[in-house]
Amino acid sequence: MSDAQLLDSTSLRLLGLTLTTDLKWNKYIESIASSTARKVGSLSRTRKFFSPESILQIYKSTIRPCMEYCCHIWSGAPSVCVGVLDRLQRRICKVVGHALASRLRSLSHRRAVASLCLFYKYFHGNCSEELHWLVPRRHEFKRPTRLASRSHPFTLHVSHLSPMELPSLFQFP
Repeated sequence: MSDAQLLDSTSLRLLGLTLTTDLKWNKYIESIASSTARKVGSLSRTRKFFSPESILQIYKSTIRPCMEYCCHIWSGAPSVCVGVLDRLQRRICKVVGHALASRLRSLSHRRAVASLCLFYKYFHGNCSEELHWLVPRRHEFKRPTRLASRSHPFTLHVSHLSPMELPSLFQFP
């Protein structure tokens, strides 16, 4: 192009996510945990001015969405990293009290539900063609066995790839 040299970098910020060369989510989760901690601290200092219900509503509408942004991508991060976010939610639970906090679902549950909802959409074709061919297909049993009769109708056929086949995942037909 214009003979401009590109600098090597260990991370890339793309659409709010921080991607690193080692494909770990520590840096991204630390950054959202830091941002969330500031917001939770500010919110807990305002408890004199707001009712617990209002604090919970502010948390659910402004802070929690930041903690869950693109969680279907990074939800496989180690629990040590993701545990920081759970501790931040527990801080809010202490502020609003046990009665209101008992209505909150855990963040890990919400991440699992969000990932399953997205997979459901992909499985039923609500995605681009490039993504749709990566989604595992329904497993079709060849014979009527006990396993086949007890299996869920949406059992998936998961193919096991060797390390040599992995690069082919990133080449589109």
